[in-house]
Amino acid sequence: MPIKFKVIDYYNNGLHKPYFLKIEEPGIYYIVGPNGSGKTTLLHQLKGYAEKNKYKILSYSDITDGRSNGVDRAAYKGNYDDLATLMMSSEGESIYYNFSLFISSVGKAIREDNNIFVLIDGIDSGMSIDKLREIRCFFDDILDKDIYENCKSFYNKKFKQIYVFVTANNFELVRGDVYRINPYNGKRVNFKSYNAFEKYIINYRNKFPLIEKGDGK
Repeated sequence: MPIKFKVIDYYNNGLHKPYFLKIEEPGIYYIVGPNGSGKTTLLHQLKGYAEKNKYKILSYSDITDGRSNGVDRAAYKGNYDDLATLMMSSEGESIYYNFSLFISSVGKAIREDNNIFVLIDGIDSGMSIDKLREIRCFFDDILDKDIYENCKSFYNKKFKQIYVFVTANNFELVRGDVYRINPYNGKRVNFKSYNAFEKYIINYRNKFPLIEKGDGK
């Protein structure tokens, strides 16, 4: 079932131009913009849509699932090796560690459930390029395979409806042929190079959208 719902200016601060977000088919969608551009706010509205339409929701945020919470979980479970790793690691390494734990629950849900929203926020904060590439490979090699192969065939007499939304402000997550959403107006944006991505981010607040689908150079 395609997604269509009205995105509003959630906090009445101009982050979003009211518009209808239309997603035609299940898949992975990257919400792209600089810090403060409304990516997380759009993610909250997507969560509301998923709750209203009875989707199973899996969510990860660097704020609620990041370093401090990872330390608390490791200490509570008595995982002292993990606790030591988290205590000594950088912000990016901690996010990568905690997100790796989240990945297993995503894979299990995709195999077992038909209607899923996966909402991922802030995983590229302070993370090294090699770790970002590993995460991107996870999306490409595992989620794409499960979503695009399984969603187009019948499964228990139902089509799988699996939508993954990832906020991003780092080129490593959005390079190549992926679907990128401008959070201000819901339109698709395209980057053919890092320079086009950089230009989009730098000029984001002055021109919406700077780069439309097919116009990246």
